[in-house]
Amino acid sequence: MRTKTFILTFFLLLTTALIDIQTMAGEMSLVTFQSNRDGNFEIYVMNADGSNQRNLTNNPALDEVPVWSPDGRKIAFASNRDGNFEIYVMDAHGKNQTRLTDSQGIDWKPAWAKDGKGIVFHSDRDFNYEIYLMDSKGRIQTNLTNNPGADLCPSWFGPSSVYLSLFSVSATGNFIATWGQLKGKIH
Repeated sequence: MRTKTFILTFFLLLTTALIDIQTMAGEMSLVTFQSNRDGNFEIYVMNADGSNQRNLTNNPALDEVPVWSPDGRKIAFASNRDGNFEIYVMDAHGKNQTRLTDSQGIDWKPAWAKDGKGIVFHSDRDFNYEIYLMDSKGRIQTNLTNNPGADLCPSWFGPSSVYLSLFSVSATGNFIATWGQLKGKIH
């Protein structure tokens, strides 16, 4: 029971730590975060010292879980502006907001590959949360996990983009942290 509590606490800390710091070439460190200070969740960016806070999304929908691209030029996030949560990307200044996914399910928690060519996310589009991979333009969306457990909150790790970290919840409710190697290349 103690292990379950620890893993659940660790999972909750990871999913609620929605601040991502990225050093951009020629600029000071910036922080992106979500806030409901205007009545609904929006994506904001600020300088690392807390100055120059600005709303990048500014719409009546929920915009959540921002994450910087490895080169600092783009931010991926989830939004329900089209009726259900989908994955979007925008440039670092909030322009060119583009929907990458279009499914009947919830697409959420994007994470960039280290080379910036791919994005993983979780989705319940097949009525069960699975980890999906797509290229950075939203094409070639592939189910990576395809099992009866709920697979959630993917993140990349390692020196290259071939390793993927997954958090998996089994169908019986037991929490299992799993690690795997992604097969194939992102084109």
